[in-house]
Amino acid sequence: MKVNWEKYIGLLMIYMLLAVKYDIDIDLFSSIYIPLAIFFICHER
Repeated sequence: MKVNWEKYIGLLMIYMLLAVKYDIDIDLFSSIYIPLAIFFICHER
């Protein structure tokens, strides 16, 4: 299993920046980002 960590970390950094900029609730962050992260990890298989 090869994971494209650059894409994964890049998405995380972008999302973190948006969360800080727009003061997004961390629960909202988790509910959106974690499924996306799981999708990308599975998609890379």
